[in-house]
Amino acid sequence: MKVDTVYSSSHSVSRDLLNTSFSTRIMVGKFLSYEAWGMLKFSLPDSLVNVSVTDAKVTLRSSYFFGDSAALSFVPYRATRAWSGDSLTVDSLKQGGYYDPVAVSSQFLGFIGDTDDVEISIDTAMVRSWFGSIPDTMQVNNGIILQPTNTGIIKGFQSFSSLNPEEQRPRLTVQYTKNGIADTVTLSSGTSRYAANIGFTDLVQNPERIYVQAGIAYNGYVNFVSTSPIPSKASIHKAELELVLDQGSSHLNKHTIDSLVAYYVGPSGIEFLITPAVSDTTIISGEKVYRFQIQQYMQRWVRGATAGVALLTYSEVNVIDLFTFYGEKASKQLQPKIIVTYSPTR
Repeated sequence: MKVDTVYSSSHSVSRDLLNTSFSTRIMVGKFLSYEAWGMLKFSLPDSLVNVSVTDAKVTLRSSYFFGDSAALSFVPYRATRAWSGDSLTVDSLKQGGYYDPVAVSSQFLGFIGDTDDVEISIDTAMVRSWFGSIPDTMQVNNGIILQPTNTGIIKGFQSFSSLNPEEQRPRLTVQYTKNGIADTVTLSSGTSRYAANIGFTDLVQNPERIYVQAGIAYNGYVNFVSTSPIPSKASIHKAELELVLDQGSSHLNKHTIDSLVAYYVGPSGIEFLITPAVSDTTIISGEKVYRFQIQQYMQRWVRGATAGVALLTYSEVNVIDLFTFYGEKASKQLQPKIIVTYSPTR
């Protein structure tokens, strides 16, 4: 058996669309050139049709941050159209039509701890219209949109995801009167998502780096024009892709899911049916290295297939983390490389 190293020839960074409806978090806030708007819509029971609403509050549980130790501020608006489509972006929200420009609550402003509850009072007339619209709730109850007005931090709040404990999901607490009797109800089911953005030029500040951005998202692509010195039709026993993290250009925190996934890229793009490789990490000469076991990929490449991988974050809808790696123009120690153990063709 022999061991040789194959070095990457080029890389690229490409934006992708995410459906954050499946996220365990609702992101809201601004940090550097990042921006995130949150959306949530509560499911309403038929028993509250035509009640008289006297007070309404929304409670959100903090569970994540991206950025500095700064205050968060946002303004809630009544959503006027459905926002569940995959194509929803921050730019489309800013163009108007998704929400009534009259706020349904005063601006929230405050420092929020890692697991703090945030409570905001919302317009009772809006909630009354939601209840009054049943059973035709789809036309009137589009929920609320949270527009960030701060700088310095993006906070993540627990969503309606079944992966979150029920007591930590968004809650709508309504005080009301029905048939002359006062009562209170707390609702904690519904749908939610967020839309986050950073422009390509704001993200890719150094074209010699590979950027892998969660939550928006940008995928990194690493290409290998040649698999030399590995001979054609060699029998591949082990192939480890190594990427070195540029820690100073990355944005990670204690909530980061410190793992990435490498996907096989064919002539038509990412081939999701081929088993992806999940990274582990090690320290080499003081540098943090992400390793991927890609024996299956390398075996295809030495047989003549296009050689390339796509890099995605492991949980890209649940975080807004940035992993930045050195590219092919770095020193040999820092370049993307594949260390291959193989048997030459006899």
